[in-house]
Amino acid sequence: LSTSTALGGAGVDEYAAILTDDYGRWTTGSSLINGKGEWVEGVRSWFDAGWRVADRKEKIIQIKVMGDHALVRRIVEETYHGPDGERTISKAALAESWTRVEGAWLLSWVNADVLEIP
Repeated sequence: LSTSTALGGAGVDEYAAILTDDYGRWTTGSSLINGKGEWVEGVRSWFDAGWRVADRKEKIIQIKVMGDHALVRRIVEETYHGPDGERTISKAALAESWTRVEGAWLLSWVNADVLEIP
């Protein structure tokens, strides 16, 4: 996912193609659950404004594959660069549900817990 929105990445349409049609995302502590449409439009707005993923560190905690479904738990820290030289960092613990559709793994659900950056 990060590669599509990185410098030189294919962009938001490639990002959206990795999500199932019924994709959902929830951030711990929020009452908002984002569906695919609103999540992709938010990413598109961010991307069109000139923001890009500049660096990503990832620690895989668990991958459990059960036929055409997989559960992935990981911690991701990403550095973003903005159009005017801005830089922000985000770190989150993610619990993800993936589904294999016609041989391709698509992300169907994410629970995100934002972590403090030391």
